Amino acid sequence: MINRFRNSLVIAFAAIILIAGSSFAAEPFRILISNDDGIDSEGILALARALEPIASITVSAPQENFSGAGHSITTEGPITVKEVKRDGKFFGYGVRATPASCVKAALAQLMDKKPDLVVSGINDGGNLGRTIFVSGTFNAAQEGALQGIPAISFSLERSKSMDYSIAADFARTLVESLMKQGFPQDVVLNVNVPGCKREEIKGVALTRLSTFTFRENWVRRKTPWGMTYFWQSVTKPVNVPAEGTDHRAILDNYISISPVPIEFDQRNAIRELSKLNLSFDGKKMTQP
Repeated sequence: MINRFRNSLVIAFAAIILIAGSSFAAEPFRILISNDDGIDSEGILALARALEPIASITVSAPQENFSGAGHSITTEGPITVKEVKRDGKFFGYGVRATPASCVKAALAQLMDKKPDLVVSGINDGGNLGRTIFVSGTFNAAQEGALQGIPAISFSLERSKSMDYSIAADFARTLVESLMKQGFPQDVVLNVNVPGCKREEIKGVALTRLSTFTFRENWVRRKTPWGMTYFWQSVTKPVNVPAEGTDHRAILDNYISISPVPIEFDQRNAIRELSKLNLSFDGKKMTQP
């Protein structure tokens, strides 16, 4: 009798472990997707469709275009949310907020569990070099990294064809590879895809950020009533980019992956500033 009872307990315990193990194994990989071009853009649709087969997807993106928003956050008025359909079915949440705030809203309210990855894009146009600091797409991903979640930003260089399927297919390839190997922490992977034809892409390059920034052109005008206003436009730089940079890779038709840390090395700046004999109201500046 005792042996029979003991055997029953062992079988029941094994069944519990099996069920629990099966539940754990079935836990989906969760990806939060955002951008700055808006939830109705072509790029975010291509990205979501590419990642749907390998993960549980939540889309939280601006209701309108927020290109150039950087890491600004929405601070005024209520942040409204609407459910958006594409191709006749639920696609994601359109949030009346900046890209970074769309990520914040998803993490705080729209998702029931923390995602395993935040992905932003696919941006309409490249985000190279120093332009990442004003890019809403890059900074949506960076918001995820700041909250301790691995993050990737995808951008497609502008061209006549703008074939988002190339960038979307690479996004899936990269994410699948990182799911097996592991994601780097405290960095945003800034990915730029050249705007050439698929057969013209030469490969993938691990790069550092270039000094790329747009040349700004400002034209001053006056209204008939004497009010000053400006027309502002940008053009690409004419300098030759350094080897090993994202800008060089894109010009050579390579897909560029630049790891951008969220914590910068401040030691050199601190070393230089420590030479200051600075005091205020008789109190000297301390040093780390």
